[in-house]
Amino acid sequence: MLQAIIRRGRVRPILAGHPWIMSGSVARYDGYPQTGDVVRLVAEEGQPLGWALHSSSPNLPLRTLAPGLQPERHLDGPRLTEAYWRDAISAAATRRQRWGLPAADTTTWRLLNSEGDHTPGVTCDVFADRAALRVSTAAAWAYRDALVSALKASVPSLTGVAVGVDTAMLQLEGVRDALPFSDGETGAVEVCERGMRLLVSPDSGQKTGHYCDQREQRLQLGRLASGMRVLDAYSFCGGFALQAALHGAASVVAVDSSRPAIHALEHNARLNGVEARVEARCGRVEDVLRSLADRDQRFDLISLDPPAIAPSARHVDKALRKLEALVLDTLRVAAPDATLVVSSCSRAIDAELLLRLVGSAAGRIGRHARLEHVMHQPPDHPVPAAMAEGRYLTGAWFHIA
Repeated sequence: MLQAIIRRGRVRPILAGHPWIMSGSVARYDGYPQTGDVVRLVAEEGQPLGWALHSSSPNLPLRTLAPGLQPERHLDGPRLTEAYWRDAISAAATRRQRWGLPAADTTTWRLLNSEGDHTPGVTCDVFADRAALRVSTAAAWAYRDALVSALKASVPSLTGVAVGVDTAMLQLEGVRDALPFSDGETGAVEVCERGMRLLVSPDSGQKTGHYCDQREQRLQLGRLASGMRVLDAYSFCGGFALQAALHGAASVVAVDSSRPAIHALEHNARLNGVEARVEARCGRVEDVLRSLADRDQRFDLISLDPPAIAPSARHVDKALRKLEALVLDTLRVAAPDATLVVSSCSRAIDAELLLRLVGSAAGRIGRHARLEHVMHQPPDHPVPAAMAEGRYLTGAWFHIA
């Protein structure tokens, strides 16, 4: 049996449940694990620490597997059997059902959230009768066919599975020929999210076609929107804008730089019967914000949801400057007594940094920001308690005076 002997002093994070084992934590290997092999983790003193999947990353070679792994059922030599993936998927589906997912008004949700569901390097979003798998490690890529097979067996209602790849991450681990592929039906499918109808393309290549992690924030914004003038900056396919319109917003302006996203937003607005109250603008968000300010347009409820701008800690300073400029431009179109929702999906920008940034930006232009609420990713995006790196989404809700 392949083993990784963990150095003294590096055991505690593993016992606490952190799923990543860096190369510096490994004293030695007993055997020569290959990408996709399962390795038994053992402390130098001999204490068993669980199981991990080996990948070819020079810095992060091991990611832990389910603590309940059963060698006789889940292993065939050093490789995982399809039964491991089936059991992980079934367990994840059961946990989502406890949270009411799927539901009559919500047919899009996350089934697998990588380490949070003991499927390292694998996420899966469900869109009605389709699924979008996304693979981000060489080890997970080695099991791509088993993953598709296990998913179809575990969720028999699926008619199609689209497999996407995180090309940059896979190339770092030496996989240079990974290409997206599909099994079964492809193309667009209509889904519901908290009563909002959306046309989603799981095999479009845009992540998984829709960002399920903002579901509860979109609904919360909708609940505040009645009679409001609403701005959705970085709208993508219009989730915040459409929930606002469905909940009675007086008017909605949605802005995104992607023309395909704007076309999808316009289609979704018609699908929900709110096209008369949703104005879609295609352009750089910074430019549109300044144009709105120049024309003295003001908004009572604003969502600012930029894409990830700090992929790692070394990018934080530059990202904070960019985000502060965006917040300043947004505050200039905030009406008195407005609600501003600023979202960050950059792991390196935590809630504390985000709160300080917005407060400081407001003070620079004579406004006052009061924090009213903080939200994170919903319960179908679980994270190991010890894994701060997995808590990537912060939504800060401010009253702007």
